[in-house]
Amino acid sequence: MKMRNKLLDYSIAEILIKLFSIVGTLIIIKLVNAEDYGSISVFMSLYSVASIASLLGIPGSILRWYHDDQDSVQQYVKVNTLVLFVVNALVLVILYGFRSMMATLLNIEILTFVALLIALLPNILFTMYCEYLRSISKTGQYSLLRMISAFISIFTGLIIVVLMDENRFYGRIIGVLISNYALFIYILPKYLKLKLQGTRSKTEYIHYGISYGLPLMPHKLSSVILSVFDRVMVNTIIGTVEAGMYSFSYTMAGLVHVLTDIFVKWWTPNYFKWMKEEKKNWIQEVSKNFYQLFVLLICLPVMFFNEFVVLFGIEAYKSSYIVFVILIANQAVMFLYTIYAGYLFYSKKTIIISRGTIVSGIVNIILNSVLIPRFGYQVAALTTFISFGVLLLLQFYSVKRVYNNSMVKLRHYYYPTIVLVIMLISIVMIQYSSLTMIIQVTSKIGIWLIGSMLLNLKETLRKVVVYAKQ
Repeated sequence: MKMRNKLLDYSIAEILIKLFSIVGTLIIIKLVNAEDYGSISVFMSLYSVASIASLLGIPGSILRWYHDDQDSVQQYVKVNTLVLFVVNALVLVILYGFRSMMATLLNIEILTFVALLIALLPNILFTMYCEYLRSISKTGQYSLLRMISAFISIFTGLIIVVLMDENRFYGRIIGVLISNYALFIYILPKYLKLKLQGTRSKTEYIHYGISYGLPLMPHKLSSVILSVFDRVMVNTIIGTVEAGMYSFSYTMAGLVHVLTDIFVKWWTPNYFKWMKEEKKNWIQEVSKNFYQLFVLLICLPVMFFNEFVVLFGIEAYKSSYIVFVILIANQAVMFLYTIYAGYLFYSKKTIIISRGTIVSGIVNIILNSVLIPRFGYQVAALTTFISFGVLLLLQFYSVKRVYNNSMVKLRHYYYPTIVLVIMLISIVMIQYSSLTMIIQVTSKIGIWLIGSMLLNLKETLRKVVVYAKQ
């Protein structure tokens, strides 16, 4: 399959999934109060953390195994999925016995915690099978399954929210459960048909999955802490209303994160191939031009955030604008982190990856614990930005030591980063000025056009299209 087809599959899927999420969020905000929306965002954050923990990092090993031994990848997936099911079933039974204590600790309802446990088992099969499809380049099927999952989860949840009179946040949670189990029923027969072929023992499959994935667990959990756990801390320290306000900005920033997701899903398998072929200059050129285009694209939602919330009649969320801007800036840091983490993933330096992410996660928790009580939920965005900055620098210097400077230099990204900072500061200053809305919009568009000229948008876009076609 050609790169452009893979990139198209990923792009369509990620854009539609994020579109479902944003449309669903806007409708839910209209249907529930800020406290209920905060409860929904806290559940989704906890679900993200629990999902990562339940998978033990093993799904990430499937693509690497495929590059080592393509013939036995089906057996590898089948054996490790079964292991994850058995381990998680035992853990969930134990956690259910402590459901009251855990619910109190997390400041959520006991029923919410039980729903969290119920949602995890079917997600194991879904995630493992999707990663299998991605490893064998069946990007169309992979993307379709993820779109169906998002659609069922969001829109069945909305229907149930409408039908409920009180505690309406449970409707969204039920939507997640329906989606997970519907897809579990669909995927199970396909999973059972996977062939048990290959000359290696089942023990070797399990050992490879654990030895590759388990060292990544701290990395993945810390990544989730960096990405979503701030909402849980806002809920615990301040309350669900503020968690809802913060979560709204995070969800809107997720519209930009979809660009990073598209890039990562396209970049990872191709990056592994280029590393094998020792195309280091090519990696540098491709990453730089994608980053320049990314910088220009992430400025667009910052330009029209306030107009957006006014248009949809949710002016109460205008106060979270500065949170949104910081979270958008953080997307650039996350993009660059993806570039350098790829080197370590390829060389199987998973312990180094985990070490950097753990340090960043600890920094995030400490900063949130100290600053949120003093400065409110808005500061959580700044602590996230600082923590990801620490992560980027740690991984950059780790790659520098491993590859002895034979990797993409950080200075190649200085110029577009400076342009991004100037554009964001200019847009924010215009937004908080006393100018009329028409003049503000016109000025912000002018800033973006200047940035496009500085980064040579036409040539950058031409090169990106060329990369995708090869």
